[in-house]
Amino acid sequence: MTPHTRLRGFTLLEVMAATVVLSIIVVVVFPVVAIMISAHAQSVSDRAGIERAAFASDRVVRLIREISIDVAGDAELTTILSDELILADGSGVRLDGTDLVLLDTSGTAHVLCEDVSAFGLTYLGADGQTATVVPGEIWRVGVAITADSVELRTAGFIRERIGGA
Repeated sequence: MTPHTRLRGFTLLEVMAATVVLSIIVVVVFPVVAIMISAHAQSVSDRAGIERAAFASDRVVRLIREISIDVAGDAELTTILSDELILADGSGVRLDGTDLVLLDTSGTAHVLCEDVSAFGLTYLGADGQTATVVPGEIWRVGVAITADSVELRTAGFIRERIGGA
């Protein structure tokens, strides 16, 4: 006869204690993981909004730098508004509903940025402080774009004005 070896297992009390400990760990860790997932999703959304607004801002500043000066020293602009800038060749930028659009020389609109809640242009004179809408006195144009709760501000100088004029 072979001696019986006793197989050792977990008691009911040990299994219940392990279950309680694991349950407590899950209750503590789950909210932290849920917050991290939510924060990551918000971060991705914010980053996408920043990238769209930055692209639009860069393109608007590029348009401002392309403004030409006529022989009288006036900037060749046809429309100077707080949310619209149209050059003499028909190109420009404007807020169309919630879309910031870039107009090419044929007047065709191309969407630069969607879901824009605010777009503003400020026109400043040579001293950088005096507001003006007189084409011959504009040296700098401030640009503010708010999209997806992200606000970007920058300024563009009329290239032909840099260094005097």
